[in-house]
Amino acid sequence: MKSTIQKSYAGLLSGLEDHESECLRFGDQIVISPEGHNAILMHSGYKKSRPLIQIFYENITTPTNILDCRWRISPKCQYEASKALKKIQKKRLWDGGQGLPVPRRPGRFETVEEAASKFAAAHNLHDVEAVKEVMGCVVAMEEEQEANEAELIRRQGKIILFGDSIQIRHVTSGLFLTISKLRGSEKGTRAFEMTDQGNDYATFKVQPAFRTYGQGEPIRSGDLAFLASEKKIFGLHMLFHMSSTVGRDTILRDKLLDENQLTLSSAARTGLEELNASPVDATTTMFRLVIFQQWEEPQLEDEYVHGDDVVCLYHKDFESYLEFNGNDGDIGGPVWRESQRTSEKARKKSYWMWRIEFSSLVSGGERVNAMARHFRLKHLLTDLYLCVKHGNTLGVTDDINDENALFSFKLFSKDESVQPVRSGSSVFLVSKCHGWVVAKQHTVKDDELKKRYCRKIGIRPLDYIPERDVVMIVRVNSKMIANVVKVKDVFQCCEGESVAGIKDGCRLEESSRPSQSPAKCSRGAGNVSAFCSPVSVTK
Repeated sequence: MKSTIQKSYAGLLSGLEDHESECLRFGDQIVISPEGHNAILMHSGYKKSRPLIQIFYENITTPTNILDCRWRISPKCQYEASKALKKIQKKRLWDGGQGLPVPRRPGRFETVEEAASKFAAAHNLHDVEAVKEVMGCVVAMEEEQEANEAELIRRQGKIILFGDSIQIRHVTSGLFLTISKLRGSEKGTRAFEMTDQGNDYATFKVQPAFRTYGQGEPIRSGDLAFLASEKKIFGLHMLFHMSSTVGRDTILRDKLLDENQLTLSSAARTGLEELNASPVDATTTMFRLVIFQQWEEPQLEDEYVHGDDVVCLYHKDFESYLEFNGNDGDIGGPVWRESQRTSEKARKKSYWMWRIEFSSLVSGGERVNAMARHFRLKHLLTDLYLCVKHGNTLGVTDDINDENALFSFKLFSKDESVQPVRSGSSVFLVSKCHGWVVAKQHTVKDDELKKRYCRKIGIRPLDYIPERDVVMIVRVNSKMIANVVKVKDVFQCCEGESVAGIKDGCRLEESSRPSQSPAKCSRGAGNVSAFCSPVSVTK
């Protein structure tokens, strides 16, 4: 049974009262917001950086780094076998103090005894029984991990109740939110860290903030709750807590900003605080777990277009992609660029990639419905938003609250009902304030590519349906996005340094791309001119 939140919300929670509050389920993507602040929990994706709570101006409804702010709810994992293996490794006795890597799991047709004997002989180890013990722990740990994965699949989509044990995993990096044994910024608190596999300190119980909610009742999106560690730390259960000291400690603040590659001078961010764990007291912070995207069967998730998907828009009649090359001049603004790469597997230029971003954070990853909820189109490389300029043409803006940057899709079919948009659908792109987005008839020859033509973009009033200006939604697969983000991160790391060696039109092949894993797909716009070379990515 669905319930509607009657209270009016503002800031990052705006629109919560307009959406039916669905029950939280395992597998849902959520955002976590502390009560009493227009703030949200984020992590940069780099393992050594700490999770932070970033604070925004009251009128900000969506953070610019939304990818950093998404978390997935997972069921509790088991860690007994991994703990046993770590305990043996810590003693450093099984290998005679040589510091050898842990042996691999025995092969399919090999027993533990045979594998242990071979390993001991190869490394001149005399205590075969100790090697057998380690190898037995390796087998148990891998079986435990397989059981954890099976439990995750089994419980995906199941409703979460107050009192349930959960784990919170960062969507972009896959790291687990974990309480460490290090001291937090405030006395008596413990800092958080991010871990690859999680451990017992990465398991938390969701407790109701008030007795009006009982243990065992379903948790709904936006309900106030406490998050408490399931395992005691130094004899105490610890609760999620938002610090209040970082804002006054400029040295610590600057360190945390540097760790997460953030600034306070951009993106309407007014401050940040540390997320730490504290014992139960009167100052414990309440949090809202708000659904960003509900769990769906994988085949349905691939079939439909969702908020936060990256897409290319292809004009079918003129065989052109919507492109922005980083310059907002006459020809350098958004244009329709001639190309016939329509297959999802075909190489796409980074200039063509746009992220669909709803105007509010609540349910920001839900399905895109035709002629329903408005969205923004955020250029993947520059973080600038497509917008209508002067009422008759398209440009870009960095103003996240610009009404001229809101659009919707209308299906090409004659059915006027509200329907979810599928990947590959034929649609019209419609500006909220101005009308249909169309291609102008005349072409402009590109001075750089010579062989390619582009068309300027116009706006037509809603009283006339431009049947020629149908666009096809071409979704960009995750590997292509990751490759673009790798290049983007490199450019941003090089801001202020020379990029003269990077020539226009260069293509980065798979072997020459940076090997570092992308921590995020969204950063500040930075130096837009650094992205003036089209990056083509292959699957």
